[in-house]
Amino acid sequence: FFQAIDDLKRRTAELSQTKDRMEQDLKLARTLQQSILPAQYPRIPRKQITGGLALSFSHFYRSAAYLGGDFFSILPMGSSKVGIFICDVVGHGVSSALITSMIRTMIDTIAPGTENPGRMLELMNIQLYNLLKNHTDNFFASAGYLFMDTRKEELSYADAGHPAPFLIIPETGEVGKLEIPEGISGPPLGIIDASQYGTFQRDLNEGERFFLFTDGAYEVFGEDGSMFGKERMAGLLRRHADQDAEQMISDVVESITEFSSRKYLEDDVCMITVDTRRISSEG
Repeated sequence: FFQAIDDLKRRTAELSQTKDRMEQDLKLARTLQQSILPAQYPRIPRKQITGGLALSFSHFYRSAAYLGGDFFSILPMGSSKVGIFICDVVGHGVSSALITSMIRTMIDTIAPGTENPGRMLELMNIQLYNLLKNHTDNFFASAGYLFMDTRKEELSYADAGHPAPFLIIPETGEVGKLEIPEGISGPPLGIIDASQYGTFQRDLNEGERFFLFTDGAYEVFGEDGSMFGKERMAGLLRRHADQDAEQMISDVVESITEFSSRKYLEDDVCMITVDTRRISSEG
């Protein structure tokens, strides 16, 4: 009898040690995952000339678990160009986190070689499909890629099954989706090996704010079972359009958290803003 008690105590201690090691490993993995997110924003353009167009950035990122499947990157391309990438890998946990790390490596390899967002997504899709095609679980990632050239004052955009960005005009309070023609969007990354992605182009104007986000920002359910949704999100952005980007994001997060029946965000959430302004003095 006493031997059985001793064995039980030993096994309990071993399980506790194993649990502690797993928690330490998860904390380390979380730290490493956070480290691949941008630590600071690039200065775009690098040399700011009076009358030119400049960009500023803000973001919010929170994973629902120790490890998340949302990811974003802000990639300076020379002195006056930048790419903003956002993605949402299906699921949570270690597998999704590993895929986000793979995607980060792909971006760093592919993005410098092309300024065409649709082409970049096509190349990423091929690589991700080949990595995941023999996996028993159904992994894939939605993604959006916004490319801006402040010298030419142009933007281009492509997406892989990802929600279209909102376009906000802070001065007037106007809010709408970035108008992307039919046939531009493609399927999420990693599903079909030969997927094609179109590229949408338009002028880049001063006084615009682009709001990129993952579905965790609006797929939030209230106490009555209703979803927060994109329409409520548009209205929320409209109410806070005159605020600076950081305050707007903070208020959005507070509002969707309050809407949630559980009063916390159950999914990974990522939001990015890009503001354009006319440079008033050189620097």
